[in-house]
Amino acid sequence: GGMVQVTDKAGVDPPASHRSGVMEMKALSVRQPFASQIVIGEKTIEWRSKPFNWRGPLVICASKSAIIELDNGKRLPVGVALGIVDVVGCRPMTRKDLVAACCEDCEDEMYGFAWELVSPREVVPVPVKGIVAPWRWRGPELTLAQDGMTGTYWTIEWNPDRKEEGFAHESGGEGTDGF
Repeated sequence: GGMVQVTDKAGVDPPASHRSGVMEMKALSVRQPFASQIVIGEKTIEWRSKPFNWRGPLVICASKSAIIELDNGKRLPVGVALGIVDVVGCRPMTRKDLVAACCEDCEDEMYGFAWELVSPREVVPVPVKGIVAPWRWRGPELTLAQDGMTGTYWTIEWNPDRKEEGFAHESGGEGTDGF
């Protein structure tokens, strides 16, 4: 039971986010394909207009605002929790962060903040009704994907070098542009 069980090593104080053996987590809606890119470890910077002072586990939920169809006809999942990452820092966004943010084609002036993400792990997807701002995760319970199950729940064969061609996009939904 419990959300994500945490086993503390002897003599080590657990972080403040660990209460009574159950980890407190925040959650964030991210549009595709960025949500899947975060959970497979390809995107390690989340670029947002506002800073984020949370440090610890963050549930990555794929928002319904972008439908991405892969060349093989499959679609990246939306409206579900896909995985968990750890937020370890937040600093002003710079041009050097664009590749890690999977935004290397961006020509805009730099603004906002780079949220630093580490230790991505997949979960068995569960439906989630997300909101634009980060929120406190209150369930449903998440089960970490087993070793060897990576990529079972969505396909990652789409090739970022092909840019946007071949993807079908539907806008609307969450009322967010992903930042």
